[in-house]
Amino acid sequence: MLESLSVINFPPLYLIAFGFLFVMSNFLMRFGRRFGLPLLSILLLVGYLLGPSFLGLIEPPSSLWQSFISHTVLSLVGLLIGSKLYSISFDKKALKISLIVIVGSIVLIALPLYFLTHNLFLAILIAVLGSFTAPTHTITIIEEITPKNTKASSFSNLVLKVVMYGEILIISLFSILIFYTDSGPLTESPVAKDVFLAPLKTLFSSLALTGLVVSLISVPTIYMCRLMGRDRFKVPEAFGIVLLLAGMSLMLDLSPLLTAIVMGYLITRFTQGRTGTLGDIENIEWLIFIPFFILAGATLHIQSLLTAGLFGLTFVFARIFARYVCGWVAVKTMLPSKKDGTAQWLGLTLLPQGGVVIGAAWVAGGLFPNEQEIIMLSIIGSTVFFEIIGPILLRAGLLKTRA
Repeated sequence: MLESLSVINFPPLYLIAFGFLFVMSNFLMRFGRRFGLPLLSILLLVGYLLGPSFLGLIEPPSSLWQSFISHTVLSLVGLLIGSKLYSISFDKKALKISLIVIVGSIVLIALPLYFLTHNLFLAILIAVLGSFTAPTHTITIIEEITPKNTKASSFSNLVLKVVMYGEILIISLFSILIFYTDSGPLTESPVAKDVFLAPLKTLFSSLALTGLVVSLISVPTIYMCRLMGRDRFKVPEAFGIVLLLAGMSLMLDLSPLLTAIVMGYLITRFTQGRTGTLGDIENIEWLIFIPFFILAGATLHIQSLLTAGLFGLTFVFARIFARYVCGWVAVKTMLPSKKDGTAQWLGLTLLPQGGVVIGAAWVAGGLFPNEQEIIMLSIIGSTVFFEIIGPILLRAGLLKTRA
């Protein structure tokens, strides 16, 4: 038995390092709060220190493990976003504001990157990734700011709706972009009708397959919970749902993120919005995120980071400028009567950038290995920056405009 295990040749330092970090995760979280550092940034730094660029205790994941972890993370985040979406009432103006902010941000971010690199595809891809937000951070900070037994301010509700709608829109756009490039229209010599009709040909089949996947997973699991007299999933069931979603979506060429959002929404809808139903999925969140961010940090190389410095700085400044300008224009266009600082603060409150964008960047990097290094360096570096500065500006905006 022991001899057969030794054949696996799994580095014991991996187990020791990850075990230690899991045990110390609460301490790291407290340390981060004490010094104003988010846990995500701490884990990325730890991954870099343990990786081949510094101590060499762990290696970057293989392409197989990278794909497994990134798609698992995207499915998990999609479920959580879908469950939160149920509690938000539809707001047509907020949806239009989200659309203005996203389209404007992509244009304003892509333009300077294109002039810098003369690579249109890379500029658009980074601009799309730069339009991701951080729904979890936004919800957490709004709950912290809002006094107990009181309703959130109108600005807080607007920010939450813009973030949630925007995340769904940008996820959809990212999935379409990946479909185009993975299928050939952007990377080969395209015929115009193929470029525009290719995704439309599969739209209805994709919707049907998404419905099939969601039905095959959600209906039996909800029925099983009710049969056992429970209104929530246990940890193994929750983790199983995440893996089933990721696997079946990839097998049928669907977006795991979009499929998970649909399922998260429908599960919450069919269980009358009981927040406890997906409660244990939230409990396994950091069980997946801790190794994910550490391994992402292990892919960083300081020499490459310095080489990509100008590109990364351009991206960061372009994203800040785009968010502020597009937020101001969107509010002035859709809510011209607002005089409480909404126009000045909305764009800045959309600066937080969560872990989902790193998962999306990993997926994109795996599909386009020639651009993988610049994609990962730009997104990881900017995420660390916006993880620190974004929540500060979000909190300041909520306090300044609180009514």
